Parts: sequence; C-alpha cells; structure tokens
Amino acid sequence: MDTAFEQLETLSKKFKQNKKLNVRDLQVAQERLEELLMNPEYMEKAFKFIPTLPPAAVCSALLSAWNSCEAEYREKLLQQLLEDPALNTGAGCFRKILLIRDFISVDRQIALRLLIDTANHLTAEGKKVPVRTCVMKFREELLDSKKLLEIPLEKNSIGLREISGIAAMILIGMVEKCKNCTPEDIAWISDVLNWLGRCQVRAVLGQKLVAEAEKVTKNWPVGLQQQCIDLGLIRTLATHISQEQPAEETGQLQEHGVITVPREARKSQLKEIYQQAGVLPGGKDRSYNNSITGAKRESQDGVCTDWNARVCLEWLAVHIESLEKENETLRKNVDDLKQKLNLEKMHIIDREKQIMALQTEHQQKLALLDDLGKKISALEKETRELQNSLQKEKIAREEEVKRLKDRIDYECNYVIEEFKNRICDRLYPHYRFYLEARERPATEVADHLKYLLDRIFRELIYQGIGLNTESY
Repeated sequence: MDTAFEQLETLSKKFKQNKKLNVRDLQVAQERLEELLMNPEYMEKAFKFIPTLPPAAVCSALLSAWNSCEAEYREKLLQQLLEDPALNTGAGCFRKILLIRDFISVDRQIALRLLIDTANHLTAEGKKVPVRTCVMKFREELLDSKKLLEIPLEKNSIGLREISGIAAMILIGMVEKCKNCTPEDIAWISDVLNWLGRCQVRAVLGQKLVAEAEKVTKNWPVGLQQQCIDLGLIRTLATHISQEQPAEETGQLQEHGVITVPREARKSQLKEIYQQAGVLPGGKDRSYNNSITGAKRESQDGVCTDWNARVCLEWLAVHIESLEKENETLRKNVDDLKQKLNLEKMHIIDREKQIMALQTEHQQKLALLDDLGKKISALEKETRELQNSLQKEKIAREEEVKRLKDRIDYECNYVIEEFKNRICDRLYPHYRFYLEARERPATEVADHLKYLLDRIFRELIYQGIGLNTESY
C-alpha cells in the first residue's frame, strides 16, 4: 500500500504541473486509487487524492470500486463522498458533478443524493448565488444534455431544503445560458421547468439569488416567467409591450391576459379606420387628402377644417375606446395578479404559522429533554450515592462478621482448652492408679482394670460426654 500512496502522490504532483496525464499514467492512477478505495483501512486516506487527480481517473476508479463491493461497503463509500471535506472544494465539486452524471446511468437514487448534497453545499440550500465555474460545469454536464432530467423526482420524497438547492443551481444555469432567449432556449427551459415541477414542492430561494436571476428572466416570455414564479424561482412577473414581437410570444402573453398589438397590425387598424372615415394618411407632414371630393382638408396655416376635425374626433373616440378595453384587460390582469399575490401571502403566513408551531414544539421538546436529562443526572447521582453507601455498609458488615468469627474462634479454643485441662485433672489419678496396677500380677490386674475403666467412664459421663448410661 505504501507503493500505491507514493505513486498517487507523484501522479498528483505531475497533474498539478502539467494539467494532464498521459494514457499510461491515467491507467495507473485509476488502478491505484481503486485499490485504496477497496481497502477499508485506507479508504478514507484515498479520498484526499480525489481533488488532485484527473477527473476521468477519479470517476472511473470510484465507479469500478462501487460495482465491485458489497451493499454495506457501498454505503460507507457514499457517506465518505458526502462528508469528506476535500470534496467541498472547487475541484472536489467538479468531480462530484461528473459522478452525478455517471451515476445517473448506474444508480439514480445515489445520483440524487449526490445532487442534493452538491447543490445544497454550493447554494447554502438555495440562499446564495453559486460559484460561476461550478454552475457552468453543472449546466454543461447535466442540463445541456438533459441528463439530469432522467432522475425521477416524482418517485422520491424531496423536502423544501433539498429542492431549494437544486432549483438554485438550475435557475442560475438557465440564466447563464439564456440571456438572449431563442425558441430553442424556450423549449429547453420549458423541459427543465416541467421536470423540476414534478417534485410538487415549491422552492424558497435567497433574495440576492432571485434578484440576480430576474435581471435576465424579465426578458423571457411571460409564460416561462409565470412557471418560474409557480416553482418559487422568481417573484416578479415582468410584462411589456414591444414594437415588434413574434406571433408565438404574443400568443403566450395573451394567455396570461396581456394583449399586445404589433406595430404593423396597429398600422393596418388605423388605415382601416381612416378608410371607413373617408380619409387616407398622407406623407411625412401627415396631411390628409379627401378621397371623396379631392378637396384639400386643411388650410395653408395647417389648421384642420370642421369636417376633418370631426373625422379626427371620431377616430380618437374609436382609439380611446380601444385603449379603454385594453386598459380594462390590463386591470383584470393586475387584479388577478394581486389575487395570486394575496394567496401567496396567505400561503406564506400559513407556512410561517406552521414554522412557529414547529419551533414552539421543538422548544417544548428541548425543555422536556432538558428536564429528563436533569432527572437522569439526579438519579445517576442518587444511584452512585446508594452504591457508595451499600459498599460502605458491606465493608462494615464484613468487618463485623470477621470480628465475631475471631471472637467465636477464641472462645471455642478457650472452652476446648479448659475442657481438656479439666479432663486431664479428673483422669490423672486414675492414670497413676493404672501405672501402679501394671506392676501387679495378672490376676489382680484384671480386677484393677475393670475398676479403673469404670471410674474413667463415669468421669467422662460426668463431664458431659454422651455415652450409654443404662448400666450406671
């Protein structure tokens, strides 16, 4: 393993200096890194080489190790991928984005977990604008090819924090690419937004991030803007009437209650009005010719005649009526937007109430846990005191038992010695008599022994030794 570490150190320095490795070095880097990743003892140390080696070798080694190990070890590898601080650097995030791309074809659940971790780290759970280089890498590898859209969001339980981080990365990626929105960009953005909407959770993004995005989204079609608002990506719906707009965009604006009339269509309407009034527009001086009588309808000083003034007033009345209708439509649209805004405010208020309730419940649970902790500490202290008291009492009892045992042993020994001395004193005369009887003739000895044994047994019985005393 020391050789593998030395080779990876050398290849890391070589890659740092040259910004690339040859095919042979790439193969060695992949094999040595995979060898360390497959060894539980060196797996954590191997992760320090991931940001310093070429991305291709790193991704190949990780995927190969993943496919070769058991489920339990795969979970350890994944936890290390999510928690290792070396992967939170710029180079580490680049490699994690590439791993997300590769894992989509291998295991989409793992790809989703890596996506959530990477997005939340780069955007602080949707609160800050991510690093531009990471956004470009994210867009190039996952969004431009629509590889990210292969992850089934609707089949996974994704919370507010998780979707906010993902939404922030996607929003900034779309904004960076689609500053000038082409029809192809509109279709691409629509597909990405539809995929994001499958989560059924509205993202909450930071104010600076939203303001940065709205600098670009204000030029998008209203339909896309509304879809972004529904997903929580932006907060402002920018509507404007341009002089010339494509028919598709005009239709999208009309779907949201905003009526726009292109300049050429407006000219056609005015021409029709003039024709109905019996006059046609003139040249650059905007004079009017009478198409009926051929007479000139304005004097030399440029003041309109009564008839021409009447026609102008009629045209103005028609135009004002058209403007009033358009204004009424705009008012209705504004009222609808206000209603949506009020609903959104109510939704936010309800969410805030829920958050406050959850915070209160959380504080109560913390207080309860604190009380339980204090009670447990008190019980542990009481238990220790009882154990100490029991230990002291046990020692005292053992000492008392030892003293009693010593006393009993002493008293027993004393009684036994006293009993032995008393027996000795009582039997000593008979022993002397026995010694004297041994010198006598055998016929006399039998009578003396009989008498002597009789006296001995009587003495023993007298001293409390239990014998059969029926003959006595």
